[in-house]
Amino acid sequence: MGQPNATTGAPPIQRETLPGTAAAKDQHRNKLNETPDARQLQPSSPVKASPSTSPSIGSIWFKHDTQAGDATQLNRTKIVGFINEGYKHVGMRWYDRLTALGYTEHVIIATDNATSSVFETEHPQYRIEAAYRPMLPKEFWTLKFGQKMRKEVEMLFAYRWVYLLEQLKAGYHVLITDVDNIFSKYHPMSDMELSEFDVFHALETKHPANVFEAMGFVVCGGMGWFRSSPSTIQFIQLMVDRCGDRCDDQVVLNSILAFDLGMHWNLTDWHKSFRTTNKNNTRMDGLLKKSFTGVSNTTGHKVKLWDQEFAYRGANDPDVCPINNWVSMPFVIFVSRWEGGNAKYKSYDIWDSYCPNEYSNMTTTAKGRRPSESAKI
Repeated sequence: MGQPNATTGAPPIQRETLPGTAAAKDQHRNKLNETPDARQLQPSSPVKASPSTSPSIGSIWFKHDTQAGDATQLNRTKIVGFINEGYKHVGMRWYDRLTALGYTEHVIIATDNATSSVFETEHPQYRIEAAYRPMLPKEFWTLKFGQKMRKEVEMLFAYRWVYLLEQLKAGYHVLITDVDNIFSKYHPMSDMELSEFDVFHALETKHPANVFEAMGFVVCGGMGWFRSSPSTIQFIQLMVDRCGDRCDDQVVLNSILAFDLGMHWNLTDWHKSFRTTNKNNTRMDGLLKKSFTGVSNTTGHKVKLWDQEFAYRGANDPDVCPINNWVSMPFVIFVSRWEGGNAKYKSYDIWDSYCPNEYSNMTTTAKGRRPSESAKI
């Protein structure tokens, strides 16, 4: 392992090839033959959001100007997807796809004992962490099935931010995803780790409506990258406090961005001139498409929103596929919650059959539809 870092006392961080090179992808693919313990994904020394290192919400936090090019930020990202027993097959598909694309830092987060027990006894080849949410309060036990399930989902939404906060404080960066987010190519985590930004978000549609009206866009609660830094920890602590033991994190996250962080966005007329067009679906009409950045006057954390086609949110079977797509968050339609897991499992096949990608090119399922300069969604 070598000697600890003389400044932080943390274990040395395994260096990786700079992003964008063939060697970077080969290096990650070579790691597939290693055991999970041999990955040597190393956090830095724990980051404390204490008064001595970061202020309380409401004050201005002038943090270190940038982490751009800082090699000590490398190899600290965990890619996580949260599942319960009903979504274990979707989680396995998510995990297997990431493995095939060359990722080695992905982990399934089991939110109940039944799920973790199944993986421990029947699927030991998967990296699993247990982060159990509490039992549903008794006051909700008599609700109808659909209403009860919604409360449980809201608890899962709330507790994934608790998990995120704990990981950031431990020194890990985290890419938080939903397990029905379909990754289509390899993109090195070093692209985020070596950037100047603390948080990356994916663009969403128009929910919640009041935030869309206020900001002109909303972000996705189930797809984002978060740096282990005092300013990010301050931001996520606010998320945890607002969510409590259950919440619609899509609403909470966007409300905080719109009304609590004093965000300054660099949205220019040029950015605003690139929008989706869909007169048959107002939900998908007039959405921003180009990447832009922002900074919080409250926490000081720097934010970047991915290009709408790079992190795509739209139809599972688009008329025209997004260009340079990394991840898709397709709309999956199902009648009842009983069907949700299977419908999301099948959405992988639908996406690959319509939009050829790095993963589908390893198989014979793609129909050969060509991507376009602009996605028609």
